[in-house]
Amino acid sequence: MDVRPDTHRYEAESADVNDAAIRHYHWNEFPDYVGGVDRGTSSVEFTVDAPRAGSYLADIGYANGLAQEADHVVSVDGTAVGTVRYPSTRAWLSTPKQDAVLGTATVRLTLHAGANRIRLAKGQEYAEVDWLALRTG
Repeated sequence: MDVRPDTHRYEAESADVNDAAIRHYHWNEFPDYVGGVDRGTSSVEFTVDAPRAGSYLADIGYANGLAQEADHVVSVDGTAVGTVRYPSTRAWLSTPKQDAVLGTATVRLTLHAGANRIRLAKGQEYAEVDWLALRTG
């Protein structure tokens, strides 16, 4: 019996990255997160699979090295549906202790069954994105 929650995780570096940068963690040579979501045209767009239509929670692994909160505008299939807020983690993912500064923000989304495009676009201030995970809830 599997008692883990129904979670589907998508890595930011595998998403459609527009006017931002796929970056490496401090010590390895493989791309691991997206930074530089700094301009009005910057975004990270995930194509996710929803097993059925309905309400989902999208958890987003992020870092916000600023003292203040940052946010991204969230769209589903091209329609803006809200904002996800990123409280300060006090450091960026490029530091040697990136796992210690990784935060998780959550936004509720309504998805249709099958492929959905979830876009995180530049909002207020700056945040780096590591992954997005869908779960029912």
